[in-house]
Amino acid sequence: MGRLINAAMSSRRLLLCCFAAVTSDLVVYAPPDASWVENTYSVRAAAAAAGVGVGGAPQWQSSFTYTTFAPADAPAAQFGRSTSFTQLSFSEPVRVQIARLGVAAPWTRAVVRPLSAGVAVRRIATGGGGGGGGGAGFGAELSLNASAVGVQLSLEFDGDTANPLLLFANPLESAVPAAGSPGVLHFGRGVHTIAARTALAAHTRVYLAGGAVVYGSFASAAQSSNITIEGRGVLSGGRLPLPPGCPDHCSGDDALALVKLCGPGMAIRGIVAIDAPSYVFEVNPYWSACAPQAVACGGRPCGTHVSNAKAVAWRFTSDAISAGPGALVEDCFFKVNDDAVKAFQSDLLVRRVTIWQLDNGMPFMLSWNTPGDTRNITVRDCTVVHVEHAWDFGDRARPAVFGAVHGGRAALRGYLFEDIDVEGPVWRAFGLSVQPNAWAPTPYGELGDIDGVVFSRVRFLEASPQQADSLLWGVKADAIARIEFRDLEYGGKRIGAAAAGRIDLNASSTRNITFT
Repeated sequence: MGRLINAAMSSRRLLLCCFAAVTSDLVVYAPPDASWVENTYSVRAAAAAAGVGVGGAPQWQSSFTYTTFAPADAPAAQFGRSTSFTQLSFSEPVRVQIARLGVAAPWTRAVVRPLSAGVAVRRIATGGGGGGGGGAGFGAELSLNASAVGVQLSLEFDGDTANPLLLFANPLESAVPAAGSPGVLHFGRGVHTIAARTALAAHTRVYLAGGAVVYGSFASAAQSSNITIEGRGVLSGGRLPLPPGCPDHCSGDDALALVKLCGPGMAIRGIVAIDAPSYVFEVNPYWSACAPQAVACGGRPCGTHVSNAKAVAWRFTSDAISAGPGALVEDCFFKVNDDAVKAFQSDLLVRRVTIWQLDNGMPFMLSWNTPGDTRNITVRDCTVVHVEHAWDFGDRARPAVFGAVHGGRAALRGYLFEDIDVEGPVWRAFGLSVQPNAWAPTPYGELGDIDGVVFSRVRFLEASPQQADSLLWGVKADAIARIEFRDLEYGGKRIGAAAAGRIDLNASSTRNITFT
């Protein structure tokens, strides 16, 4: 990650010598040390206000850009790909300029996603490269407004989704914990290596400063609570071993989650987590010792809060987040190969999350053989910028944007998906199934069901978004019931019937499927 030698970048190290460059309204972050150089992009930022700097010129500050490369054991579809990212924190509008390193040809089209952000890219001619933006020159510029909660953007030149640049625009930090304070585990600028599953005691505050890269993973100690992991640094699983049987059939894969927490009052905010060998963020999942909820949280909602967290992970079983019962997940960015949001446990609220789904999992998964009854789940104001599914998995549900492989005994009730935009083509929009399967050979008479799901103002921006028909089906009567599609759109056209949306409803196992 971010360590390939690039002689053209050696002179830039002088500009990046400090922990963070700070003005009153803008903070950028240096690399961990002088040996780290940029691979694919270079980014600089300045306050947008006129008259900033000597003689009124912009006071440009370099924001170090990391690059994570798909590992050799990633799925074949990821071979040769990379993702670059940089973190900025600011409280007033800023200008951001981008140089594409080692690219001689000028760009002709640049897209910033989510499209709803309305960020336009301007062509500029500055620095050594000039023209359309090659070599060492900053050939592209955009303007960003400050956000109190954080905004995550993907910048793609000329349709290149194999090597995008992610811009993580954060609010300024407040109340940063001091190193050496009681209960604080502080990682300052630099490279740090910790053990896999480094144990965190109750009431621990872990801080990863901008410019810190921490190799390893965290797990809560037994009977823990009120643990916070935060900052502007990077948590990497790039040096962790893979679970047995990986990359194709991992066993015990959740044991190597980058963050594995159990108990009430957990929080994750601001960090970037990359290169997970399996799960990224796993808090109070039903399949661990945290379940049932009474064990994890004394019978109360667990109160997990995940905000402004970012994840990039390439492997099978690299799910982004399972946050447990009573959790709030907001203002996050997930680019992962397995499921992005596991909506598995009751009283979950997910909002303002941006997802880039690679080729294996689902952006929103309602069930993976859930064993315990689940209700009251809300997902709203989210955007799926890409879905890279390329084949049918053969189980009449996967892959899909909204999916359930429900071979468990649970009764699933009360799901609301509201104001969701899906920007590009997909393999399948909806795939809900109730069936025994290899992972849950539940007897037919003991299978649960899915009853009461609302899809409200779900918008697929493509006019014909699906390569395969959507499917709602089960192996028993009334397996899937009371599914409401409200203002479903394909390419701006309202879908008023199942046939118009290419949604196959199995007559013997579905009931009360409506379109309004």
